[in-house]
Amino acid sequence: MIGLFALLMRSGFQVALKSDQLFNRIAASGVTAWFLLQAIVNIMVVMNLLPVLGVPLPFISSGGSALMANLLAVAVLLACARDTPDARAYLENRRRGAGATYDQRARCGRELVDPHCAGRWRHCTHLSVDRDGPGAGRAGPRGGDHLYRNE
Repeated sequence: MIGLFALLMRSGFQVALKSDQLFNRIAASGVTAWFLLQAIVNIMVVMNLLPVLGVPLPFISSGGSALMANLLAVAVLLACARDTPDARAYLENRRRGAGATYDQRARCGRELVDPHCAGRWRHCTHLSVDRDGPGAGRAGPRGGDHLYRNE
């Protein structure tokens, strides 16, 4: 259980550090600190290191209003995560119908744009299978006309 809270804290602070907007940094770090403080206080009460304060353990303790507040806070954290520069680039890439990811393009080292495909990114033959067009589902240099012209 403590490991799951540690994962939530690491992810929340990672979102705060990667964000390029001040509001998102403050919101993500505030939500994460809120969860961290609630978890630490509740764990300390259970271990008899603090007197009973009535602070619920996030997502675990009973109580509808605390759970709703926690779920809304996670929604804010996810919205901040969706607005990081990496996530915006991924969503824009996905919206355009791109095939290969940025990491795959960087590993490839070759030109991935085929001019007759209206500038859409296509897969390298050694990275993955051509997903659409003639010959879809076949790998290799004869996998369809969406591969490199010079192969």
